[in-house]
Amino acid sequence: MPSAFASLYIYSGQRILRMFASEHGHRATFQGAVALIVAWMIMFISFQQQPQALAFQMLDLPIRTDSDRQELVANSDLIRNGLINAYLSSYRYLSTAVKSNQISVMYRSTFGLPESLNQSLQDYFNHLISPFLYQGSAKDREKAGKLYSQFFDTPIQKEEQKAILNALQSTANRDEVKAGLLNIEQQKVWLKKQEVKVTEYGDWADLELYEVYENQTFEPQELLYYLILPESAVITGIWLGDTDNLEKRFPFQISLRGAAQKVYTSQVRRERPIDPALLEKVGLRQYRLRAFPVPAKLS
Repeated sequence: MPSAFASLYIYSGQRILRMFASEHGHRATFQGAVALIVAWMIMFISFQQQPQALAFQMLDLPIRTDSDRQELVANSDLIRNGLINAYLSSYRYLSTAVKSNQISVMYRSTFGLPESLNQSLQDYFNHLISPFLYQGSAKDREKAGKLYSQFFDTPIQKEEQKAILNALQSTANRDEVKAGLLNIEQQKVWLKKQEVKVTEYGDWADLELYEVYENQTFEPQELLYYLILPESAVITGIWLGDTDNLEKRFPFQISLRGAAQKVYTSQVRRERPIDPALLEKVGLRQYRLRAFPVPAKLS
């Protein structure tokens, strides 16, 4: 199929050039063809200059003097464009150049050609569509988010919300399961019920918060809470369930933070998650709660 399309494209181009030459002459045809090829080459080369490589390179350099710091500040717009491009790479590009292997796979499975020939065809294809391939790693998204927060002292989802939402609305890859700053005010999960129970014991008290959530969408959603508690406060437990029967609630387990995050992240990606929440202490008085899934609304 790729060879057939290339042949049809070349044949169509020759036919159009002959028709144009018969009406306007060979000189005009030659000049027009050269101008078109030059313009195409300029665009092809310019679109391959992706800004994230230079941004990562500048931020990876050690800052030894005030002049180094001032140079970074002077190039803040360039750094911002590069980090945004890396953060939105999954929406702006077909894939990474490393993972673009569909041509070699198709020729291998269809014709059983030698691997060297399959890879040569894939390399040629990748070169032709290089403006649409991200020149980097899939891990650059997370790296860009961290570097943006460190350099600009604000989360990228908060500061670049307009650009991110525009990217989400411009592709089929609309959103992720994980909740974040972009989901604020989207009203995806409804707080259906809330009860607060306080039991006093002299100068201290037990506080129990009971909430019921109802998903307003047809896809599972994640719940995200940031809590700020007094320094003397202690969280004694967290229970979740899919009914109001406390006897059927899911038991909690205390784990190391890294291990707990790994388990929770793996379950968020599952179709039927079995670990529904993660409560972490992320600061002196700050806690973060993630709960997944809030079951999808029945159609």
